[in-house]
Order: sequence, then C-alpha cells, then structure tokens
Amino acid sequence: MKKIILLVIFLFASLNSFSQKINPKLLQGKWQSIDDKRVFLIFTNNLRKEITTGMDDWETKKYTLSKGLGNSTCINQVIDNKNVSIWAIESLNSEELTLYYLRSVRGNSLRYRRVK
Repeated sequence: MKKIILLVIFLFASLNSFSQKINPKLLQGKWQSIDDKRVFLIFTNNLRKEITTGMDDWETKKYTLSKGLGNSTCINQVIDNKNVSIWAIESLNSEELTLYYLRSVRGNSLRYRRVK
C-alpha cells in the first residue's frame, strides 16, 4: 500500500511540476540547504556526498540519473543491489536545486543553493 501511495504522489507531482528538462552538468558541485544551513550536498560525476555541520565524515553514496515521467529526472542509489529512485529533480538552475524526496509518504521538497 505504501508503494502505491508513493507512486500516486510521484505521478501527481510529475504531471504538475516536473516539466523542466535537466542538464546533468548543472547538478555537479556543492549545495547548501536553504531550510537547514547545516546541511551540505556535493554531486560529482557518480558520487553524492552529504554532511551536516558537526558530523566528522561525509556520507558518500554512488548515484545515477534516470528519466522519470514526462521530462522529470530521478536521482537513484543502489539499495540491496537494485537501482532505486530516491529523489526527483523538481527544478535546477545554476544557483538553486529543488529535490522531491520520493521515499516518504508525505513527500518532501528539499531546497538548496549553490555554494561557491
């Protein structure tokens, strides 16, 4: 049932807001959360790193991008030997990134600003 709810949320969100075609090169770099200034992300060619101020080590995971519904792009991680969509890129430009977290029934938008 939870998977069906997640699918419905994703389909609804995809049809309504994920219409931007994503340039994967724009994703690369360092990002700081707009809503929680302690959280940072770094995307490289195939690694996603996350740290919160006060943590000693970056959490590092391999990721891939895949085409979602419409023009949406999903960020995937390998979990239990399966490529699983974790986030959908809601919007991306040279300064801001908004991700839609797909692994929650509520669905969360996570907003980031590029750090220079």
